[in-house]
Amino acid sequence: GYYEVEMYDTMIARGAEWWDLEETTVFDVNTHDRYDQAMAIASGITSREVLEDDDTPQSKALQWIACRDQVSSALFHNANVSSGILPAQAHGSSLLTGGGDENEVGNSGEMQVLRRYALATFFFATSKEGPWDDTWNFLSENQHECSWHRNVTRANVRFGDFDPAGLVCMHSNGGSSPEIMMDDSEMGFDSMTLNIRVPNNLAGVIPPELGYIAGMTSIMIEN
Repeated sequence: GYYEVEMYDTMIARGAEWWDLEETTVFDVNTHDRYDQAMAIASGITSREVLEDDDTPQSKALQWIACRDQVSSALFHNANVSSGILPAQAHGSSLLTGGGDENEVGNSGEMQVLRRYALATFFFATSKEGPWDDTWNFLSENQHECSWHRNVTRANVRFGDFDPAGLVCMHSNGGSSPEIMMDDSEMGFDSMTLNIRVPNNLAGVIPPELGYIAGMTSIMIEN
């Protein structure tokens, strides 16, 4: 059957390419600084006890953010020296989530790191019985997370004759019908949907961290 789980904005395979985080992590002199910065953000929605347990998907996601993710690394590198505040992301949510301060709106760097951490947690949490058949571009280190999907042609689906599996970002473009952002476009998004209606060897528990992604309106599931 088909299921669509609505979420609240206020809560706010690889196959041969599958990699082992421990074997591919490259440490440098800045790794510990990035880890501390990532921990400060992730611990806002996940307990430090869970983050420090190497066996949890949350810990694996934190390590990926600190040691592999080029987008987060660039944000950490360009943090304000005095305040530690991260720069705005290239194109974040077009919807305000706070009172107007740059770091309380949808384009804050902290919000992007949090979003990538939560999505990485989902990836590791649903890979417990083996790698996904297709990564849907998840954990693409140098791409905006709106690129984390793969087009799948199927008839009679919500998005028309094609069904972008993975993270689907929507952009209103001033019209009544939102456009689907199918690539790393230089524009803000209005909402996100996690579409996992395509068989892909996902197995595990959907982590609560997804509920803290501002702008994610639903998760679509099919079995």
